Amino acid sequence: MAAEDSARFVRRARTNLGPEVLEQLDADVVHLAEQYMRTTPYAMFRPLAALRRDVFELIEGHPKPDHARELYRIAGLVSALLAHLSSDLGYSYGVDTHTRMALTCSELSGADQLRGYVYWVQSQVAYWQKDFRRSADLAHRGLLNAQAGSDVLRLASQEARALAALGDERETTLVLQRAAAARDDAVGQRPEPGVFYFAPGKAAYYAAEAHLALGGPRHNQQAVIDAEESLQLFATTTGSSSELIAAAQLDLVTAHVALDDLDTGAAGLAQVLQLPAESRTVPVIERSAKIGVSLNQPRYATSRVAIELRHQLEQFAAYPAARELPSLPT
Repeated sequence: MAAEDSARFVRRARTNLGPEVLEQLDADVVHLAEQYMRTTPYAMFRPLAALRRDVFELIEGHPKPDHARELYRIAGLVSALLAHLSSDLGYSYGVDTHTRMALTCSELSGADQLRGYVYWVQSQVAYWQKDFRRSADLAHRGLLNAQAGSDVLRLASQEARALAALGDERETTLVLQRAAAARDDAVGQRPEPGVFYFAPGKAAYYAAEAHLALGGPRHNQQAVIDAEESLQLFATTTGSSSELIAAAQLDLVTAHVALDDLDTGAAGLAQVLQLPAESRTVPVIERSAKIGVSLNQPRYATSRVAIELRHQLEQFAAYPAARELPSLPT
């Protein structure tokens, strides 16, 4: 709290906008991007909204052009984080509002990297709404603004799983190859802070999802390999988000169920069921729903393991992060 008070003082105390204020704003964005990985989504809204309000006040003070561009870049980053949080909680109005703001700020600041991140958020929303064609198109558009490393990895991974959901095996394979190359390129590069960094572990479970969508024994077995790799990468990475680990674990469970290995799937699901309700974001809930659909097939009608897993998944999904959500700031 004391550090937050000091940061707020630096942002508001100076009559003329100077380098100290811009440095503090950059530090604030980095801090919140890192906090995103360690706290629940809803808890992030108020500090992000407060920071963006301070930035807007500085912009309204008619700063010098160079300072204005920096302020728009920072406002865009914060808006992108707000859009990401809104998507995690299924708050569609917030996603639309914050992505429009972030894209506007990207144009005013010339920050093309920001534009790519926003397209990824929009593509994710379309993906979980099952609008896979739009999801693939948005991710592809974002790739046009991506330079290298983590940005390309994020968007190529997203495009691959959307194309896989459309059943396009050839294009999915090509885009997965591009993602693999981007992952190699990212080795040794300085990672972006917090949630702005698309970790190799996350790319691995996106690949698992792509193979699961394509289906068949070969792809399902590859999904097991990718999901297990994802979990291994998260296990060796400091500060891995509990939601990301849960997503990878659910993809692994899905792969085992697809291979009719319900006992192994049940063991993996037991770990996910411990995830607190406030961390059960839209991607986590949607993955659990996919498993429930798979277990509802006629061949599992008399399976005690399948029946118990379906019951556990129903209870898990009944308490999502967005349940009885208070009014969110826009």
